[in-house]
Amino acid sequence: LNETVTLGAGNSTQVSFDVPIEGIAAGTYEHGVQAGNSSQFANITIQTFADFEVSNLSAPASAVAGETIAVNATLSNVGPGQGTIVAEFVFAGDVLLNETVTLGGGNATQVTFEVPTAGVAAGTYEHGVQVGNNSQFANITILQPATFEVSGLSAPASANAGETITVNATVSNVGDVGGTTVAEFVFAGDVLLNQTVTVGAGNATSVSFEVPTTGVPGGSYEHGIRAGDS
Repeated sequence: LNETVTLGAGNSTQVSFDVPIEGIAAGTYEHGVQAGNSSQFANITIQTFADFEVSNLSAPASAVAGETIAVNATLSNVGPGQGTIVAEFVFAGDVLLNETVTLGGGNATQVTFEVPTAGVAAGTYEHGVQVGNNSQFANITILQPATFEVSGLSAPASANAGETITVNATVSNVGDVGGTTVAEFVFAGDVLLNQTVTVGAGNATSVSFEVPTTGVPGGSYEHGIRAGDS
């Protein structure tokens, strides 16, 4: 760069140069200003910098609460110099996990986060990976696992000892996914009979138990059907 200057005898002025350093390799250089046979020089060190980007996010669109999901992304250093940064997994605006990554200029690596969903309420959330001011996000729907309820119990209030009684109930799955459970007939606190049932999400099925009363002493007992936690 240069600038033409005209000065009167005994006068002075300031000159200024705006010098772009893009494309200059890292290192220490001598630089300065000269005019005629006079000059002043100093040293300058050009430092490289790192610039991180997130791409290729791989994140499930849905999961059943309680599952552990894997979220992957590519972390690239698109700057010319080596750098270290913290990659963060963000769920619903909160940083849940992080990993420190060091990358040379022009290099890339994959980061993976294993994310437990136990205790996460059913619903849709934004989740993804961020580094500095760069990020990629996607939506995930957390589904309620198979949840069973018992209703519509039909059970006799009395029977003669030795009779076989029939006890019926409806087992409903109020969760978001299908599942299998064991329906149990309980008599006086003891499980006497059981059957395995598979019920789709939002569906219901009937269970029936034929219960012999031979050998049961006369008296009043509590009996019924349970499935899962219901």
